[in-house]
Parts: sequence; C-alpha cells; structure tokens
Amino acid sequence: MMMRSQRADTVHEPPQQADSQTMTRMDPRLIANAEGGAQLLITARLGSLAVDSRSVKTNDGWARRIILTDPDGDSWAACTAPRGAADYDVGQGGTRRLWDEAQTAYLEWLRLGRPGRSRFGLTASQNQQRLWLDAPDNIITR
Repeated sequence: MMMRSQRADTVHEPPQQADSQTMTRMDPRLIANAEGGAQLLITARLGSLAVDSRSVKTNDGWARRIILTDPDGDSWAACTAPRGAADYDVGQGGTRRLWDEAQTAYLEWLRLGRPGRSRFGLTASQNQQRLWLDAPDNIITR
C-alpha cells in the first residue's frame, strides 16, 4: 500500500521559464485537492510527485497557484486559478509534461467511476507491483 511518507513534501516555485504554455479547462484545484482514490491513481501513474497549492496575489485579486514537481527529475508544471475562471494557463518545463500526465490520470479516475481508495489493491512480487481495482485480475497499472 502506498504511504503518505512516500510523497515529497517540499515544492518550490519553478526555477525556469516554461518550455510550453497551454490552456486547460480543468480547474487545477481538482488535481491539488483530489480525493483519495484520485490521489492514489495519480501517484501510481506519475510516480514521485510533489503538489503544492498556495494563495497568490494577482492583478485581479487573489488566486490559487498549483505547482507540480517531480522530486526525482527536472519536470514541473504550474497553473494559477483565479476565482470564476473558465480557462487556466498551464506552464510546464523539464523532460515530462506533469500537468498533462496528472490531468490524464484524473480523467481516468473519473471514467472508472470515481472509485475510493478502498476499492484499489496492490499486489507486489519480487519482480513487479500491480495496482488493481476491485479484484486482482482487474489490473490498472504495472
């Protein structure tokens, strides 16, 4: 079973200019405040991931700044979520596109019917780990 202690705690503001700047309609707070089952699937898909959500002052007032970083690599994603926005700017840098990966995992969790953490199981052998949903033969990820 994945433990909270396996998640990285320290997230810093991205140190560099974004390699790519895109827009998303998915509110980044959904990733930052994901329910237990979504958190588990995101972590299973992305591996080591640190998530930070903080209030920031913008020209239009206060907003949430969501930052995803890979503590084991150089990748990061950052998105600012102003109140009432319908679209959100996403900056990403490094070798992976963490926002894209996290968003894909979150949408997969929705397609699976928003399962809670208790519906997932983990089978570990000497050579591999398999995350499954509801039954060991319903493998989600290896």
